[in-house]
Amino acid sequence: MRKLLSQIGESPWLWLSPVLLPFALFLLWPLFEVVRLSFTEWDWFKETPVGLAQYRKLLRDPDFYRALGHTVAFALLVVPSWIILTLAIASLIAPFGAAARKRWTTIFYMTYLVSPVILAMVWTWMLAPDSEGLVNQILAFIGIGPQPWLADPDFALASVIFSTAVTIPGSGVLLYGAAISSLPKELLEAASLEGATPFKRWLRVTVPLLRPTTLYLSVIYTIASFQVFERVYIMTGGGPAGSTTVLVEQIYTNAFRSFDFGGASAQAVVLLVIIAAVSSLQFRAMGDEVQY
Repeated sequence: MRKLLSQIGESPWLWLSPVLLPFALFLLWPLFEVVRLSFTEWDWFKETPVGLAQYRKLLRDPDFYRALGHTVAFALLVVPSWIILTLAIASLIAPFGAAARKRWTTIFYMTYLVSPVILAMVWTWMLAPDSEGLVNQILAFIGIGPQPWLADPDFALASVIFSTAVTIPGSGVLLYGAAISSLPKELLEAASLEGATPFKRWLRVTVPLLRPTTLYLSVIYTIASFQVFERVYIMTGGGPAGSTTVLVEQIYTNAFRSFDFGGASAQAVVLLVIIAAVSSLQFRAMGDEVQY
């Protein structure tokens, strides 16, 4: 008995179970259920297997392509903006003393702790289409009339993208700051001795050495952009006239308003495949190991 207990205690699965069980329960099982539901037609009383019918229906749905186009546009504009802004801010903070770096990094990281719902509500007020919106009040101060930022299909998506792009993710500032502080100083000193200006040292030495951090943040930000929901749902609800509908908002609408769980599951599976494909391309493009 003692030997058996000793063997059980030495089993790695026993010690991994506190992590593996929640992983299997809250990730693998829901993922399996989504894939299974995508091959069915669900109503309140039964599930009917339909094979690939949900996917064929999805490929013929113009609303799906419109939502996909909005999602891709969102990611293409937001992800580079976040990378550039966080890298620039971290680079500006890096030359400060240790105390100043910690203070400024903490200030920017605090923005990461603010709920996305709160941020969306603040931006909804700022971009209100009447004279009560902060942006329109600023425009009125310089003699420009109020603009329907979130009420006009021509402005709505651009307004949502802009409000997201300028909301700097503090986690990126923190990670870039840590990566910059760990770079080998001798490389920067060698570039300085060669006559490189501070900007050229940053562009030719610092930025290439930060490729692993840039790759990680690019993948994380891309996943977050393709999964955008709160900002669109709160600021526009997908409107006006579907001009800001994105994939996750459409999945939510189909699943919990139209109760089309089979169709929503098929959309979710397609979104998963798209995210995996884009992430794989990013790793192929930027995944080379940096040696220094």
